[in-house]
Amino acid sequence: MTITLRPGSIVMFTGDSITDCRRLESEEGLGSGYPLRIAGEWGLRHSDRAVTWLNSGMAGDKVMDLEARWQADVLDARPDVVSILVGGNDVGWHSYDPDGYVIPVEDFAAGYDRLLAPLAEAGTELILIEPFLLPIRGLVEVGDVRLGEAVNIDLRILGSWPNVTRTDRLCSRGPMNP
Repeated sequence: MTITLRPGSIVMFTGDSITDCRRLESEEGLGSGYPLRIAGEWGLRHSDRAVTWLNSGMAGDKVMDLEARWQADVLDARPDVVSILVGGNDVGWHSYDPDGYVIPVEDFAAGYDRLLAPLAEAGTELILIEPFLLPIRGLVEVGDVRLGEAVNIDLRILGSWPNVTRTDRLCSRGPMNP
C-alpha cells in the first residue's frame, strides 16, 4: 500500500521513547529522532506540498498508556496518517523494573486493536512499526537484572486492518513515495 500525502495532510507519530525522542525539548515538537528525519526529508523532496507533522510519543509508554491518552493526543488532531511505534516497554520493561509485570500478548493485542479501530473507521492511513528490542547475544546486565535473548513482538497477532502499511513492506520499497 502506498501512502499519498497531499498538501495540508496531517501526519501523527505516536508511541514510546523511540518516537518521543525528547520532543518537548525541541523547537518544532518533533524531537530528534525518526519523526524529525522523515518530516525533514519530506520537506526537502516535496517543498510544494506542505504537510503538518505532529509527534505525541511519550517515553516509557505501553499500549495501555496510549489508550489512556488516545482521544486527546491522537484522535482529536484528526490526522490523515498515523504512525505507531509502541510495544518495547510492553515486552521488555518488566525485565528492568523489579516492580514491573508481564503484559500478556493477548492484552497487548486487544489494546492495540482498540487503538486501531477508530482510526480504521475514519479511513486514516496507518503505519505500524513493529516494536523491537536490539538483538541480544549472550547475557546483558541492567543494574541487578540479567537478561538473556530478547523476544520481539510479532504484529501479525493483530487482526487484519485496512489502510495499514507495515514497516517490513516499507523497507523493501526504498525511498518514500510521493
